[in-house]
Amino acid sequence: LGFLRGVQFDIIEQETKRVLDAVLDELDAGGANLRANLEAKATKMASEESKRLMARADKTSAAVAGAITANRATVLEEMATLKDLKQKYDQLKEEKAAQRKSGLFGVAAFIAGLAYVSTGVNDLLRVATGASDQDAAVQGVAELALGAVGIYVYQSRIDARDGNVEK
Repeated sequence: LGFLRGVQFDIIEQETKRVLDAVLDELDAGGANLRANLEAKATKMASEESKRLMARADKTSAAVAGAITANRATVLEEMATLKDLKQKYDQLKEEKAAQRKSGLFGVAAFIAGLAYVSTGVNDLLRVATGASDQDAAVQGVAELALGAVGIYVYQSRIDARDGNVEK
């Protein structure tokens, strides 16, 4: 009986070992399948997350590019406005300088005109009082004419500056 028990015990032990080895092999295979499934899921999730992040980055970069384009357009518009304003300012500066030059010439013409008128009236008064001969009368009339031209030049420049000249 002891022998049978030993044989039975060996058979049970071998059978237990075989079942345990089969279970361990199945666990190893199941673990490998589980690992493969988990790796596949992790790869898929990483790929999906990468695609989502890339799409988000594309949207963000498109928004930034749109903002840059809008800002660039605004800057270009402002530069054009500034250039236009500078041209207008330069034109006004030139007009003011021309008016100053014109004004100085007009004042000089007015002073010369007054001097000629004064001399012409003086000459004509001397002829009228008999202090000078008739030749002074011709000279006085010529001086009055030159004086009138000088005053006319001054007045025409004032009218042109003030915009009173009809075209």
